[in-house]
Amino acid sequence: MPQMNFFLIFFMVILFSVYLFMVVYFTVHGKKKNNGGS
Repeated sequence: MPQMNFFLIFFMVILFSVYLFMVVYFTVHGKKKNNGGS
């Protein structure tokens, strides 16, 4: 089923984008050495 393959790739791309966004966000907003956030 090529549709499932497309969905899997689409899902992985979205996950990767969200992960990159979170890493950049925490890198920019975490320069105060804020400890205690899980």
